Amino acid sequence: MTTIFAALQTLSFVVSDRLESVKGEKGASMVEYALLVAAIAAIVAGVTAVFGPEIKAKFDSIL
Repeated sequence: MTTIFAALQTLSFVVSDRLESVKGEKGASMVEYALLVAAIAAIVAGVTAVFGPEIKAKFDSIL
């Protein structure tokens, strides 16, 4: 009977440890997404700064 309780206690420790690590992974993924969004925003800003006048001229010639 004590082995069942020991097994359940071990299982609860393993599950709680796994849940803690999942919580940590969510935080890391949010940081990764934030870095990805910042990188995309920087690329869009750079492309707009470099090619902005040419893109504006193309749209002006269409209209």
